[in-house]
Amino acid sequence: MEKKSESLTDQLVAMIGNISDDQKRHLLAMLEQWQQKESRDGTRVHCLVPVDFSTDERVYRDFIHNFSEGGVFIESKEPFRVGQPISLSFSIPHTGKTVTIDAKIIRKEAEGIAAKFSEQLDESQQSIINRVVNT
Repeated sequence: MEKKSESLTDQLVAMIGNISDDQKRHLLAMLEQWQQKESRDGTRVHCLVPVDFSTDERVYRDFIHNFSEGGVFIESKEPFRVGQPISLSFSIPHTGKTVTIDAKIIRKEAEGIAAKFSEQLDESQQSIINRVVNT
């Protein structure tokens, strides 16, 4: 009798071995998205906040759909790439304060992009983000 974990792994390996390279790429992308979703940190606050953000090429205007302590999800139909640095500028709801934060695109979906804040947030920026997420 085979061990369950070996049996399941063997079944997966056999199935993957029988699919096309395009299907393998698609499966890999789906697994990476699943892993990223599983590793998200902290609470997400749903919202609809206008944001101006820029890449090296140009400036965009869209909406932030949710905040977490580590980043945002921005609704956008523009073609971005994972790993692309961006600079975000938005007004904090109910305060009118504008904050500018550097981030990096970590995921793209049909509805938009997920951007992770730079690890070099200053104390003021971190305080503002914490206040938004924890209210």
